[in-house]
Amino acid sequence: MLDYLQKNGLKAYREIKTLTEQPDFLFSSDPALMKSEACHNYRYIHGLSRLLHKNRITNDQTVHILMYVEKSLERYVRKHYRDKKFVFHIYADALIPAFTVWMTSDHEGEAESESEEASSSVTTLPEMVRWFTEHAFFNGIPIMEGNDGEDSTSPNHDHYSNVIQT
Repeated sequence: MLDYLQKNGLKAYREIKTLTEQPDFLFSSDPALMKSEACHNYRYIHGLSRLLHKNRITNDQTVHILMYVEKSLERYVRKHYRDKKFVFHIYADALIPAFTVWMTSDHEGEAESESEEASSSVTTLPEMVRWFTEHAFFNGIPIMEGNDGEDSTSPNHDHYSNVIQT
């Protein structure tokens, strides 16, 4: 899959390659620093959006790429940390449009419960990618005249998370 990206989606290839081969995540043993961890460990993957918009990559291929990112980061934390829990997140934001990836330490289930509270729906990876391709504003956000936007009830994001135990 990365070979395909190297030939057809260089931006996505570089973003994923950097994220998986040279992760610069910081983790703390202090539960009070969990929000700082999330802010520092937050990475965008914009390149997949363009490929999805131009139909140069399928939803299944996108799922495989995001699973590769998850497994690579899981190997990274397993290599460097023992007896610690982490929560891996992928957030599909239709307004940007982009996928964001971040990872935080899990101090006695706190990160997992906070992520569930912050997201109205935690879904499977294939469901999230399908939702993203259907709802992403690839051509920008349309401006509706005479509509103050208050009657819109559709969400502008979807979220996937997984707990990793080292």
